[in-house]
Amino acid sequence: MSVLTLGPLVLPLERLVLIVAVAAVFLVSRWRNAAQHRELERALWWSLGAGLACARAAFVLGHLPSFAREPWQALYLWEDGYVWSVGAGAAMIVAAEFARRGGYSPSRLLGPLLAGLVIWAGPDGSLICRERRRPRTCPSRRSIVSLATASR
Repeated sequence: MSVLTLGPLVLPLERLVLIVAVAAVFLVSRWRNAAQHRELERALWWSLGAGLACARAAFVLGHLPSFAREPWQALYLWEDGYVWSVGAGAAMIVAAEFARRGGYSPSRLLGPLLAGLVIWAGPDGSLICRERRRPRTCPSRRSIVSLATASR
């Protein structure tokens, strides 16, 4: 795993890219919708929250046996384990519903979300390809420690 180290702060690059993607969502929204930015900002936060929650839930459901012994690990949002396609779909659906209820064009929300998705997935689709190549497993910390001690 590649990390960025700034003094005592250690940030995995995957998390840094996600932070940049979220910032891009709001910057693109502000740029495209300066007059109604405050109104749309609430919808974007709900869309992003729903997307991340659904992406994590899809991963947990797909790897349920890994979470059977320690189910609280499903709440470890800082660890790897998101299904990007489910998260992107959920965010887009929530954004479209906010647009429908608010009476404005869906592109005002979907455009910024798409910009964030492109940054998060990478313009070359590296996130998408990495997810397809190898399914991620989520062993507990104890099993990793026991494997490390058993190999000695």
